[in-house]
Amino acid sequence: MTRLRIFSEANAASPQIETDLKLEIAELLADEDVNYQHLDVDLNFAPDIRPQDLARRLNTELTATSCLQRYQVSQLVAVGEGYPNLQRLQMKMLSEHQKEDNEAYLIVDGSCLLTLHIGNQVLQLFCEKGDFIDLPAEVKRWLDFGTQPNLTMMKFLHKQEEPAAIYTGEKIADHFPRYQHSF
Repeated sequence: MTRLRIFSEANAASPQIETDLKLEIAELLADEDVNYQHLDVDLNFAPDIRPQDLARRLNTELTATSCLQRYQVSQLVAVGEGYPNLQRLQMKMLSEHQKEDNEAYLIVDGSCLLTLHIGNQVLQLFCEKGDFIDLPAEVKRWLDFGTQPNLTMMKFLHKQEEPAAIYTGEKIADHFPRYQHSF
């Protein structure tokens, strides 16, 4: 179940706000210039579908979705136990970073914990199949897909080349709940 928890950056022990109501999640994230929607598109597909065929099918279904009109490029990303250099990827994604350009994600299958550090707040969004998140440039973030990941997502970008992650060097991510302990 999609869930949002908002913490003070100074207190990782107890959230100030916690909700699983999708409209409330959308409103709370909109207050921070983050677009959240639960998209009602058919995300069911054969387990043996080729990644490029799935990407083509999803692009066709999502073209009419107004929130995606400004993105030119989409990439299908699947992270599972057999993912090459999985530990390295997990370490990179669990470090607070930001991007110089907007980025959007659609969770196609599985789940993840997306954490945003905005001002003096930390917003943890447990994302599941159908969740769409559009992040403005320079929002500090980290992504946790657990120790046994099962995540397939479409990433939407403005350019073919993905913007490089700019790591903040802050250790704040170490103080907040992880995927396996968060919800």
